[in-house]
Amino acid sequence: MSIESQINSLKYNQMPEEEEIKQRKDIAKMLTHHGYRNSPIEDIHAGEWPKNKNGEYAKPEDIIVTTKDGGTIIPWTECSRISDKEMKHLNKTIYNQIYTLLTILREGFSKGQAWYFTSGGEDWDEPELLKEWMK
Repeated sequence: MSIESQINSLKYNQMPEEEEIKQRKDIAKMLTHHGYRNSPIEDIHAGEWPKNKNGEYAKPEDIIVTTKDGGTIIPWTECSRISDKEMKHLNKTIYNQIYTLLTILREGFSKGQAWYFTSGGEDWDEPELLKEWMK
């Protein structure tokens, strides 16, 4: 079965449109929160942000990166902030987590899973459709 056929089979033709939209938003939030946010990206994000001499958080354009021995100086905005090894680990983790979440959605939640996987992201903004993807 092609990916397009699989995706089309996910359409919810038997529920009211408003309910379908809410369900898609809930699933998107769950996948983002548990599939992406609760991943190694948290470890990358957990580092310390540089401060200037006044103790204020530095603006990205005011940060440079170099080696301890004074090697190449790279502006922060042009610096790769994640290694290939970290990126591979991040992609694999997110891929596995989203695959597992989709499997749980298809097979149904246990009582513990229902609570865990439907929590998180309550203070997030509402999702927006990416118009350029909808063409």
